[in-house]
Amino acid sequence: MELENKIEITTQFLDDSQIISKTGSWNWNVVTNEVLWSKNMFRLLGLAPDEVAPSYELALHHVCDSDKKRYEETLSEAIENKTDYYFENKIVQKDKTVISVVSSGKCILDENQNLIQMIGIVQDISVQKEIDQIKE
Repeated sequence: MELENKIEITTQFLDDSQIISKTGSWNWNVVTNEVLWSKNMFRLLGLAPDEVAPSYELALHHVCDSDKKRYEETLSEAIENKTDYYFENKIVQKDKTVISVVSSGKCILDENQNLIQMIGIVQDISVQKEIDQIKE
């Protein structure tokens, strides 16, 4: 199998897996400030990959107003302490649909323990939240 074909198959597998699990992933190069999102990260925000360039500011724009302060504080604390983070919040999609998500991230350090990259996922847990509310 050619390398290009393997890459294409792997990329499609990742995309399909994220659709099924309702998960999007992201990568932020702290040194260059380059941000990458998976296709499903765009989908979770109700956006098309060719519609906008991914950025922290754009992600923050989609965080529900009531969660923005906690979102910013949690990320700032993770960056300052070079630690992983996990929290639940709501995001507002482009069409104004509000979904519940789990946001989780990890700091990547270089050999001198300097933060060089952050990676993370966002998972739509709206259905689980609805089930939990029905049970209560």
